[in-house]
Amino acid sequence: MRSDIVSTDEQLNEKSPKIVILSNIDVSNFNQISETQTKTTTKKKRTKCKFCQTDVTNFERHLERNHDDTKEVQDMMSFPKSHPERKKF
Repeated sequence: MRSDIVSTDEQLNEKSPKIVILSNIDVSNFNQISETQTKTTTKKKRTKCKFCQTDVTNFERHLERNHDDTKEVQDMMSFPKSHPERKKF
């Protein structure tokens, strides 16, 4: 055994610094901490607009704001939001 390492049952000498080896440590908390730090973020799926070829995250809102003058978009907007014809677009 090295002279600078002391196990927990031995007495520590206060004059010289020594390394203490701890045994029987509960490591379950360490695993939980590392798991929470390794979460990854996911990117939202983007849809390509067929009018302006831009990648858009909220396609319906993009059409309302940028292409409301187009005949196809106006026809789509005439349906209620939950209507299947509106979702086909």
